[in-house]
Amino acid sequence: YDDREEIRSLGRLLKSKFALIECQEKLDTWGIDWKDVFDFYEEHGASNRDINITITQGVNIFCEHKRRDRFVSKEYLRHLQVFSFRHLKEHFGEETLLKTISRQKFESYLRSLKVGVVSKNHIITTTKTLFNVLVEQGHLGINPIEKIKHIPLPRKLNHYQILKNSEVRSILNQAVKDQEFEVLTVLVLVLFCGVRIGEAMKMK
Repeated sequence: YDDREEIRSLGRLLKSKFALIECQEKLDTWGIDWKDVFDFYEEHGASNRDINITITQGVNIFCEHKRRDRFVSKEYLRHLQVFSFRHLKEHFGEETLLKTISRQKFESYLRSLKVGVVSKNHIITTTKTLFNVLVEQGHLGINPIEKIKHIPLPRKLNHYQILKNSEVRSILNQAVKDQEFEVLTVLVLVLFCGVRIGEAMKMK
């Protein structure tokens, strides 16, 4: 009761309580205990896999894995190698170890790319899939970019300003008052329909 660190450790453990319960049910079904599991994992688990793989090796493992999927076309695999993963190799270097790529490094890489929003989203998705496959096969411990859900904007954004709710209302009310309905339509689209900055800038 008096050990705060132990309480915090227990709290972190209990966050995974449902996974633990499910595991315990399987162990009961199999008639084994946790020590058997840990001993097995120590001998045969992902900890014994080679995690010192380069980007080129990782891409080859990923492509070979995807090649077995009958829903993945040869054209798509070729596109991954020629476009998505080519940029990755060029930026980080083909012999760079995949485990050294952090979220921050990947975001810097995205910012440096001279391609459009759609292409960057494609690169995020395909690289996430690359890391996920390597994690599943035990070549990496974690997917460092798992939580990236959007394209990171440049760090210095002094020319952008977030509008307050009151300012939004004033702009919309003025557009209605002046009967600027075309402008009103654009404002509603940009402000309330999830349009990205890059997409808004390209609108005609």
